[in-house]
Amino acid sequence: MPYRSRPTILLAAVAAGALLACGGDTPATGKNATAVAPGPDTGAVSRPLAVGNVAGGTVGNAAGAAAFTRCVVCHQADGGGLPNVFPPLAGSEWVNGSADRVLAAVMHGVTGPITVKGTAFNSAMMPYGTGVPMTDQELADVVTYVRASWGNRGSAVTPADVERVRRATASRTTPYTATELQAMP
Repeated sequence: MPYRSRPTILLAAVAAGALLACGGDTPATGKNATAVAPGPDTGAVSRPLAVGNVAGGTVGNAAGAAAFTRCVVCHQADGGGLPNVFPPLAGSEWVNGSADRVLAAVMHGVTGPITVKGTAFNSAMMPYGTGVPMTDQELADVVTYVRASWGNRGSAVTPADVERVRRATASRTTPYTATELQAMP
């Protein structure tokens, strides 16, 4: 077997986990859903996912928290991402910006360089639900959860929003680049 550096093996393992996470079986449901996130030396720990809060009440939901369990491999249960590999969602200008951009990114994936909170990343995000079709409600739930968690203050997303963006991006066959997403309204 040829020599592979630790970062190459780690990246391959993370990528494999991401493929399984984004396209694996239906996520756990219920308000007490838990996520598996890497621990310091133990490999993995299970942590509950909180429902996001915004001024005036709770916007996130249990269904969104459960759906987010597919995302924790890369973005982590606390939304902090993996340094130098996958960007954070917590405090992200992308997450707190245009809901249409977030929906397009989640539906079709993102590839190539992207800057989040002043830090450059260059990896790939699989389309959410790869291999497992997601309903408009499921996509609205997970995006609303992310936009209302970890201090984010993005507006809620409805199934009608998802359907509108799905129609507008129906011809898309490849992941978006950051430049393409920035060009969206």
